[in-house]
Amino acid sequence: LPQLTRATRPPDAPEFYVKKPHVVEYDANDARAMGGNTAAQNLAHEAQICNVLMKHPHPNICNYYGYIASHTDGRMEALLFDRHGSDLRKTVRDKLEVNVDVVVAGISAGIQHLHSLGYVHNDINPSNVVLRPSGEPVIIDFDSCREIGTSGKKMGTTGWTNNAPVSKPENDWYGLEKVKQWLAEKAKQ
Repeated sequence: LPQLTRATRPPDAPEFYVKKPHVVEYDANDARAMGGNTAAQNLAHEAQICNVLMKHPHPNICNYYGYIASHTDGRMEALLFDRHGSDLRKTVRDKLEVNVDVVVAGISAGIQHLHSLGYVHNDINPSNVVLRPSGEPVIIDFDSCREIGTSGKKMGTTGWTNNAPVSKPENDWYGLEKVKQWLAEKAKQ
């Protein structure tokens, strides 16, 4: 994969998160129809998106360091990211303090950055936002991310998406609005 960056940092260091494909993403019927392993294709797609993001960093977008290659055949087997604290869902569930204004502003800034690069995340939800110790949000998980105007098999999480078949900026703003509503509901509990 010459156009993709291979990770040069040690993946076993505690400050890094290693993202491996999920077995549940493998669908033998899809793989045969698409001529390959869809889990591997999803990982390669995410690596391509993250390669662009690595060249255009933003404080509210997770830092990416490249793909991890298999020691045996050199194939991509995982992606290497910064490790952050808990995701927003777990933080709220554990009743830890969340500055809603900071979180919403940070997610919004990250979304605007993605859109300025021509991409839509397509899966803004509390599980795809992690918090730094400072409380600043960081958007993660770019497997649903697509170029504006394109479509894809993986486009969001049920209950957090507007079910749009095409990648449009409104998809992310819808997700952010759902996150704001969710935070408001949780604040009342």
